[in-house]
Amino acid sequence: MTKTTETKLRADATRGVAQAQFDLARKIIDARGMKDREALEWIEKAAAQDHGDALVSLGWAFERGLGRAADLARAVECYERALATGVTTMGTSGTPLRKHLAKTKKALEKSAL
Repeated sequence: MTKTTETKLRADATRGVAQAQFDLARKIIDARGMKDREALEWIEKAAAQDHGDALVSLGWAFERGLGRAADLARAVECYERALATGVTTMGTSGTPLRKHLAKTKKALEKSAL
């Protein structure tokens, strides 16, 4: 990413543009990894605006305990909200979101026993 592109992306993200927040988070993750605090903060901001892909990413972070304590209930909530926005797959993996959500719900039920 060129410095000009990054500057514009950061400016748009700071102004509250959900897609820019998510795109900036993805660039940071590509460079530093999913546990990066700054990336997670941008994902949280985009998810708060019901950005579907950001909700999937945030759900994954909650499910796996990436940069935060694992919380399957929050992961389920994020995945359900992502489905409501029209997202049907788990990011680039192509895994159907409904199928992954069902697995996560089962794991949550087991953990409650």
